[in-house]
Amino acid sequence: MGKLSLFVVLLTLLVSCKTHPSFNSMSFDEVMAYNRGRPPAEQVVCVERTSLSSRIPRRRCNTRSAFYEESQKNAGVINTASAGIPIF
Repeated sequence: MGKLSLFVVLLTLLVSCKTHPSFNSMSFDEVMAYNRGRPPAEQVVCVERTSLSSRIPRRRCNTRSAFYEESQKNAGVINTASAGIPIF
């Protein structure tokens, strides 16, 4: 009985770890429904981008604030590299 209770608790914790839906798997209509009534920083934006490893554009969806944080981080890396300071 104790092992079953532990399993249920662990399973509940594992399921509750997912904090937001997978935006990349949402359709256009689902993204629009998700964005309805949310502030601009929390709205989901989908973009088609190529990566360094492929020329094929991939659809990436994330919140505006997450894209902003990513661009700020990338700008910091570029500034560090251009200043001649080793990154690693």
